[in-house]
Amino acid sequence: MIIKSTKGKTLYKSSRKSLKAALEDCARKGIDISGADLRRAVLSGARLDGLMAQGACFWGADLSGADLAASDLSGADLRAVNLKDCCLSGGCLNGADLSGAYFSQTLFDGAVLEKSTVTCPSFWSCDLHLAKSLKGLRYRHLGESEVILKIPPLVVRDATRRIVAGADFCLWGNFMVRDAAGPHAECE
Repeated sequence: MIIKSTKGKTLYKSSRKSLKAALEDCARKGIDISGADLRRAVLSGARLDGLMAQGACFWGADLSGADLAASDLSGADLRAVNLKDCCLSGGCLNGADLSGAYFSQTLFDGAVLEKSTVTCPSFWSCDLHLAKSLKGLRYRHLGESEVILKIPPLVVRDATRRIVAGADFCLWGNFMVRDAAGPHAECE
């Protein structure tokens, strides 16, 4: 298996027959695959803890159940990625684009998400209080209204809906309220 960059440069040649096994080798051996083209990769359950993949493109990949603890994914393209049951604990996601990524039971303990971008409301299902830093994280609501986090918001859940309250915004049911007297925008 050959792992190439988004510009076509060979980053790693492996005798492994699957991309998943080749990437697990990279993580285990400390091989830097920054800028790798991993679009639509099926990496469900992969053991990728410690992976060095700054600026890698994972667009549309399946990382459900993957272990990416202590990985460096700074500036990575994680748009439309399935992160269900994924472990990102202790990882660095500074400046990562997580637009459209799906979150469910995703672990962020000790993770740094500074200046990252998130758009999917499933993000609020994660426990963000153990993340190391959310400073400058952007949540783009319906692709239009943007809030920038510094600290984890308060999330209250019941059986039918969720209330997310931050320093200057509140997502409640079908509405987003900004600064008590600010504009209202419908949400999903």
